Amino acid sequence: MGWFGRKVAVTMIDDATGAAFAKTELPPADLPESFAIETTLHIGEADWSVVHAVPQTRPEYTKSGTLTLRLRRVEKVDLSNILFSLPSICDRIPTVGEGPLAGDEHILAEDDWRQFELVSRQFAAEADAEIDSIRRIHEEEQASVGWRKVHVRRRPDPPIVGPLTRGHLDRAFGGVVFRGVSYIGAGSPIVSGFSFRAADGLECYGVEEDGRVTALGIVQNDVAPPPVQSAEALARIARELDLDLVYWCRCARASWDSPLFRQLLLGSDA
Repeated sequence: MGWFGRKVAVTMIDDATGAAFAKTELPPADLPESFAIETTLHIGEADWSVVHAVPQTRPEYTKSGTLTLRLRRVEKVDLSNILFSLPSICDRIPTVGEGPLAGDEHILAEDDWRQFELVSRQFAAEADAEIDSIRRIHEEEQASVGWRKVHVRRRPDPPIVGPLTRGHLDRAFGGVVFRGVSYIGAGSPIVSGFSFRAADGLECYGVEEDGRVTALGIVQNDVAPPPVQSAEALARIARELDLDLVYWCRCARASWDSPLFRQLLLGSDA
């Protein structure tokens, strides 16, 4: 009788307890070709993920006639119970390149991309429409520790269409060192991305395309003392290039001459 005429004695071990919970005999053809890749088995009424298999390949367990599987039960989650940590995220985020990180990049969570930023005032109507949608999330979907739904912002894209350049930023902040920017866990910097830290601690990041800054975000860090000089620098840029400051998750849009502009940047109610 050939190997494929035999059956394989399979022992199944619950990885959570270390105890064998089932033993059976199966034809080799009823088992995967290899357990070297991620494998899920449907056993009874449940799905089990293969944590480890000895041996791993069909020729090996067909020859030995035995197979031991360590399995972890796949827990099904009720999606209605999942809460989002933010009421809104940006739909499109820039890609990372192929080169290595320099090591001095500012590192962002993907969900934090463009949460607090400058936006060309010509997009005020679009920005207010997005803010209205986020406000509904606050009013209708807020739970004790998160939100049941998230609003995905698609407008405006890009947020800045004026002639803002890195030269404007360098002059406004009195000289800065531009570095890269990337995401947590990414091995390369964002394509055309940059970041900088002002002398008073405020950090910004953005994207420069064809010599123009098309996105400029402000990092949401608590800075002590408050970055008053940077707030004034951003206000000058906003005045010169007709930009508003938008804090999406707080449903706030402010022009450079509004007290709210500085309140949002300084984290105060003054």
